[in-house]
Amino acid sequence: VAPAQAVVVAVGADAADAREAAVGREGVAVVEAGSLPALVAALVEADPDGEARDVAAAMAEVAGAVRGAEVAGADAQALRAGLAGALPPLLGRGPALVTVLVGAGAGVDPAVVEGWVREIAGDAVEVEAHHGGQAAPALAMGVE
Repeated sequence: VAPAQAVVVAVGADAADAREAAVGREGVAVVEAGSLPALVAALVEADPDGEARDVAAAMAEVAGAVRGAEVAGADAQALRAGLAGALPPLLGRGPALVTVLVGAGAGVDPAVVEGWVREIAGDAVEVEAHHGGQAAPALAMGVE
């Protein structure tokens, strides 16, 4: 993004706060991502050399294409069951990229979650599972 310009990407109430703070500020664009995985997808699209408005539009398009779900659970068994219920409706047809951000208190390693996704979805998906560090949800999932 050009000097004196900024793109702010936010989720939930933070997005509303960011939009409010950006009112009247020239060169500031706000992208509201619908979920944590959509925020990550938008960040991947960021062009550091572009104009804020154009960069934000491209980032918003990518974020808008991410279908997301959140999974809560007190233990690995509950998380796996929640994932098994939440993932199939998001997959649709054809290959997909599934990104899962594992929360700070989930008590499960991202490699284990990646294995669960592969068991549930089969070979038609590419999987990325990472420590997200978020307080909640335990699993934040996005499908592109």
